[in-house]
Amino acid sequence: MRWGEHRGIDKVIADLRARGAKRVGLMGALGLSKCRKLEAEFGPLVDLNREYVRLRLVKSQEEIDWMRIAATLTDLAIEALRREARPGMTERELGAICEAAYHPQGGVTYIHYFLVTPMANPEYCVPRQFESNRKVHPGDVIATEITAQFFDYPGQHFHGGG
Repeated sequence: MRWGEHRGIDKVIADLRARGAKRVGLMGALGLSKCRKLEAEFGPLVDLNREYVRLRLVKSQEEIDWMRIAATLTDLAIEALRREARPGMTERELGAICEAAYHPQGGVTYIHYFLVTPMANPEYCVPRQFESNRKVHPGDVIATEITAQFFDYPGQHFHGGG
C-alpha cells in the first residue's frame, strides 16, 4: 500500500507497467474513466467479479465456524431484548441492548432493524432500517431483523413477536 499522491489510477498503471503486466483483472467497482485508462494501457479488463463471488460461496470450515459464532452472538442480542425490552424504551434503546449483548464478545453490528407497532392497529409490517424515537407501549409488537457479525461473517435472526 502506498500513498496515491492524488494520482491513484496513474500510480496503479505505473506500478502494473513496472511489474510487466499484460492483462489486468478487476474485482469490485471502479469508475468508468479509471477503467478506460487501464484499458488504454493493458487492453480489455478481465471481469473477475462472478468468479470471486463463486469462490466466496464455498466456505471453509473456519468460515463456517465464524458464522456459527456470529449466529450465537445474534442469539445473545435476541435473548437480551426478551429480557430487557420495556415499555417506554425507544427503538434506539433496543439497538443499544443488542449491541451491549454481543459487543463484549467480539461481535460487530451488521444490522439491527426494529418495528414497534400497536398490535391493535398495526402501522407497519416489516422492521424498518432506521431506528426511531418511537417508544414501546403496552400491547405493542416488536419485530426485529438482527445480524451480528464475527470477522465479517454474519449470523442473522429474523423474529416477529411480542
